[in-house]
Amino acid sequence: MYREKMNIYKQRSAQFIVLFVCIILLSFAILTTDYLFLGSMTVLILVVHLYTRSFDYTIAHTTDALVFGWRKKHTILLKEIEEITLENLDYMGKFGGYGYRRFKRRYAYVFSDSGDFLCVKTADKDYFLSIKDKKYWANWLENRTNVCSNEQTLTKISC
Repeated sequence: MYREKMNIYKQRSAQFIVLFVCIILLSFAILTTDYLFLGSMTVLILVVHLYTRSFDYTIAHTTDALVFGWRKKHTILLKEIEEITLENLDYMGKFGGYGYRRFKRRYAYVFSDSGDFLCVKTADKDYFLSIKDKKYWANWLENRTNVCSNEQTLTKISC
């Protein structure tokens, strides 16, 4: 099983804000000599920051399904897929930035700066899964297309 992992908490501005808040809290702790409250707040903020940095988004495939998500894994059986393709999309304009995005029947998982997406269409939902290794997924898609049976055809989806 091929597995691709991406850290979902990678925005530099968020890291800077956490560091800035911790420095301010420590400065106030020193100035007001209230080490217990402000020091514990600093530790709490750092613990939450380190916990959220541990979120990893995974996209993988097995012989019969696509597996994606973080912590709670989601699966799409290959026999349920109507259309699939690789697209390069403007994720900031189309989805509004990083993270999990949901629009009616469309679900976007944007955790890569590359703009490369595995676009998957099932009978009731459309998924846009960000990927890093476009070469691998293009090869996998080509192999899947060659092996397809008549009941399952993988064609181009319009993203």
